[in-house]
Amino acid sequence: MEALPLPPLREDLILFPGPLAADGAPSWTLHDPARHQFHRVDRAAFEILARWSLGNPEEILACLTQETTLRLSRQDIEAVARFLSTHQLSRSITPQDTARLVLRAEKSRHQWTTWLLHHYLYFRIPLVRPDAFLAAALPWVSFLYSRQTFYFMSGAFVIGAILLLRQWELFVHSLLLTLTWEGMIWYGITLSVVKVIHELGHALTARRHGCRVPTMGIAFLVLWPVLFTDTTEAWKLADPKKRFAVAAAGVTAEMMVAILALLAWNLLPDGMGRGMAFLLSTTTFFSTILINISPFLRFDGYYLLADHLDIHNLHQRAGALARWWLREQLFRPGEPPPESFPWGRRIGLILFAFATWLYRLVLFLGIAVFVYHFFIKAVGIFLFGVEIVWFILMPIGQELGVWWMRRHEFMRGGRARIWAGVGMIALLILFVPWNTRITAPAMLHGQGHAALFASSPGRLKALKVAEGQTVAAGELLFELENPDLDHRRRQNAKRRQMLEWEWAGVGVDPLLLGRSQVLHQELETAITEGVGLEQEAARNRITAPFSGRVVDLTPDLQPGQWLSNRERLGGVLAIGPPVMHAYLTEVDLARVVQGQSARFHPDNPDASAIDCLVTTLDKSNVRHLADPLLAASHGGEIPVRDIHDQRLPEQALYRITLEGIDQDATILVQQRGTLVMSGPARSLADRVARSMLAVLIRESGF
Repeated sequence: MEALPLPPLREDLILFPGPLAADGAPSWTLHDPARHQFHRVDRAAFEILARWSLGNPEEILACLTQETTLRLSRQDIEAVARFLSTHQLSRSITPQDTARLVLRAEKSRHQWTTWLLHHYLYFRIPLVRPDAFLAAALPWVSFLYSRQTFYFMSGAFVIGAILLLRQWELFVHSLLLTLTWEGMIWYGITLSVVKVIHELGHALTARRHGCRVPTMGIAFLVLWPVLFTDTTEAWKLADPKKRFAVAAAGVTAEMMVAILALLAWNLLPDGMGRGMAFLLSTTTFFSTILINISPFLRFDGYYLLADHLDIHNLHQRAGALARWWLREQLFRPGEPPPESFPWGRRIGLILFAFATWLYRLVLFLGIAVFVYHFFIKAVGIFLFGVEIVWFILMPIGQELGVWWMRRHEFMRGGRARIWAGVGMIALLILFVPWNTRITAPAMLHGQGHAALFASSPGRLKALKVAEGQTVAAGELLFELENPDLDHRRRQNAKRRQMLEWEWAGVGVDPLLLGRSQVLHQELETAITEGVGLEQEAARNRITAPFSGRVVDLTPDLQPGQWLSNRERLGGVLAIGPPVMHAYLTEVDLARVVQGQSARFHPDNPDASAIDCLVTTLDKSNVRHLADPLLAASHGGEIPVRDIHDQRLPEQALYRITLEGIDQDATILVQQRGTLVMSGPARSLADRVARSMLAVLIRESGF
């Protein structure tokens, strides 16, 4: 069969010598100026491209056999041809090539919703073309790359660290004082300045090594602005040390700023200058450690690690290796790994991939929650869903799709059948309605108990009750007498009688008429004093505050015994079943009916469980938590928000009231615990779906 001619290469492509591979083999870098992309090719691909102008695979193979030691096949040339076609590095000379480009253009056109989704997640805005400015500024900052600057910065760091240890408590105190809204605003301004220096570090270092910097600007990651510098031409650098220097230049610039700011904070007197130095040092150190050094996102730490390992597209290649390992552990398909690495590096890349997935899961969940709270409810819920679907569910779904497509291959092994069985069991647990147990946080309210005390010093005149006796509300229990009080009552009665006699004669005696106002005031004072004495005497008649049973009567209490002020006499315990309040979600409330039996388990392990019955169910959710001990802030299970001394539950809860079955149970104090009861069977999936739907309806305001 006659071979088809190979499509010619584009004339604007540029080929540079690349770095040596890990095994010492040479590599080359292919630059696409039109799309500003770089591609790394190995020796075999380079030799094929060098003879691509022959236009025929057979002639290329024959030339390679004569001029090199390589022994390649037609499949190798076809792989290079596919690579050129995929990345649009060859010219279109046939109608089929044109049709292929048209089809690709049609596929690249997205609907406006897809376009908006992609550009909401990430988009860039180039602002300046800094190449000319960088070339002019480079001579002025060349001293920063000198050995003397390195020694100076090292010494400044050591001195600053020593001085910082001597003022560590002041440093921490200053840091805590800045953790306010105003401090956060200043930190944001300082971070913006530091990031400009960071990007200039990348740009100047790239320009110093001969790379062009076409643009600098702002990128928006989930609407969060971050600066960017296009240093793609660092791919042209064959020396890995130079590429590493470009990648590390931003972190290096920030660390230089942080060292100088820390030294200035230690040496400057209190004032605006020292405050600015503190903001610069803390902002730079924290942003470098928490953001730039992290290799789990495509920031400086990622590129530094990728250059150090000489593994480009590190995330994708480590992820492919981790997915291969996961399939091998689960299904044992026996397929070779996507790439061959030494055993130690393979394990490290797999662990790195899993750490990256975990880090991104936590990060993207945090971003989703931030987006939800930042926007209005309806838009926030939509964007929250976009975050969860795009960053979390879609990658998982893609891998599950691969498992499904290869299910016949995977099912050949016995391990796949085991996992299939485990999956079936999990589905049964998730979707079969088997769970009848209902639990809820609850509070047991103790029966009414009143302690009885002597209101004033006196002598017990009468003891009307005995231990365990049942009494009615208002029934006399103890009667005390106080000779001093009785004497003052008699004296007050005589004085009132005399003043009343004098007041009656005011109309006939001129002397009493002149003293009428004084007499009236003295009479009112005596009457008021008499009322107070009678009230004090009434308090010596101690009655039952409510119906109940006399408990804890003071031993050896006898009539005629003298008692001191506030001396305890006994108590009255209300008769009746204990009362409990429990708080259920809307999903569980629908599974409870009035009269249903339940059991209350106190948190105190020494207390006994109490059987009870549901008496009432509230139809509306509670606005504020009436039992503060159940709040999470007090050690309970219910998350609440404290607003104006009221505890507002974070989710919709409904209160139910229960009464204990044991009428003779003695409950003196409140107890926190858990209410357990049985209801209609419901699957876990149904519970989760109903809870999510309730949250969606509540938060969206529908």
